[in-house]
Amino acid sequence: MISTALSETRGLSIEDYRIDLDSDRDLVFLLRSFRLWLIGLRHNTPACLEEVWNDFANRLGGSDGKEALAALAGCIKVIQLHARRRIRHHPPCCRYVTADEAGFLGVIAACQAGNPAVSSRRAEWLVKVRGRQELLEACNRLARLLQDKGLVISLQGEAALSNMTPEPEPEPAETNVRRTRRTTNKPVATD
Repeated sequence: MISTALSETRGLSIEDYRIDLDSDRDLVFLLRSFRLWLIGLRHNTPACLEEVWNDFANRLGGSDGKEALAALAGCIKVIQLHARRRIRHHPPCCRYVTADEAGFLGVIAACQAGNPAVSSRRAEWLVKVRGRQELLEACNRLARLLQDKGLVISLQGEAALSNMTPEPEPEPAETNVRRTRRTTNKPVATD
């Protein structure tokens, strides 16, 4: 279950949500995997990536785990390429969920529930319009693979997440901006 967390004393923002780590093993599994994969990529930490692989293999089996992990990696790659902003996430065992993490979990939950309108809205909240379809395809694949293995992601705090609306994309740069000529300090060959 997710509820809004209003405490900023723990380094949290108003957009963070508290999650009961004991209530939904499937949700925690996906959230922890998402976080570890991001940490592994960001800090070039193979141990984090291996831990996610081991978790997927143990939970879903070897070949299904590999396919689901590839789908998760695909989701994260699309988010990295088309993110509307820098994606915030907490450490793997934190009981709080950022709005970005909740958005990702919400896309997966909506895909599993067969709700394309909600999954599209949540995807657009995470990524720019040009990346939305690609993210939806990757998330649908992951959602289906998880659901086929009995892992159902449900967000009981849907009301807290329902007001997620995408930030507007930045306007194109104005053409009348003064441009300066860039010079380089290339060494001059002398004989």
